[in-house]
Amino acid sequence: MHDEVYSRVKTAAAAVVAGHVYQTRCAGGWRSVFGAVSGRELRLYECAPWSPEAWASPSITCPLIATRLVSSPSKQNEASCSSSNNHQYGATFAVRVGTIDGVITHNLRAETRRDLAAWARAIVQGCHSAAHSLREYTVRCVWQGRACQLVVHHEEGFALYAAGTRGVTGNGISPGSPPTPLWRRPFEKLRMSADDGARLLWLDFGGDDAEINSDLGVDCDLGTGSILKE
Repeated sequence: MHDEVYSRVKTAAAAVVAGHVYQTRCAGGWRSVFGAVSGRELRLYECAPWSPEAWASPSITCPLIATRLVSSPSKQNEASCSSSNNHQYGATFAVRVGTIDGVITHNLRAETRRDLAAWARAIVQGCHSAAHSLREYTVRCVWQGRACQLVVHHEEGFALYAAGTRGVTGNGISPGSPPTPLWRRPFEKLRMSADDGARLLWLDFGGDDAEINSDLGVDCDLGTGSILKE
C-alpha cells in the first residue's frame, strides 16, 4: 500500500519523497499524516491524496524557500535510543517555517531511521535548490526605526536598503544606477543569527561590525517577503 501511494503521488506531482509520517498533536501524542516533498514545497495531508484535486489541497503547505530542517537525531542519540529500545523517538525531526504569522515549528516522526534520512535529505536538498534557483529573497523590515528592505542574495550575502530605493518597477531607478545599500555583509561574516519566532531577527556579524550588530534588531515580517527572480 505504501509503495502504491508513493508511486501515485510521486508520478502525479513530481514529489522527491512521499509517505506516512507522524505529527505531534497540540494536546500531546502523535497523529498519522501523509507528507510529500516536491520541488518547491513540503506538504502535509490528513490522508494520502488519491487524486489531483486532493493533491492540490494539503492541510499544511511549507514553501521550501522559507523552510529549514532544524533537528534530527545524531548518531550518538540514535545509539542511545537503540540501546533503550525507544526506536520511535530516534526517528523524529523538526522543521521551522516562516509564515505570515511568524515562525512555526512542525515536529514530525518517520517510521524508521532510513525513512528519516530520506526525509532529511529531501528537505535539505530542496531548500538548497529553492535558494539556488532564486537570485535573492527580500523582506520588508524596520532597522533603527527606519523602514528598510533586507535582501539575502544566494551568492553575495546580506544587504540592507532604505525602503523604496531598490529597482522595483516604477521607482525610477535604472539598471545602470543601482542604489547604495545602508550596509552589505557576505555570508562568511555572519557568526550567529536568532529570532523570537514572531517578528524580530538578530544578525551577529562580530568583529568590526559589533557596533552595527548592537543596533541590529530587525523587525521583519518573516513570512511575507517578496521573492525576486532574475
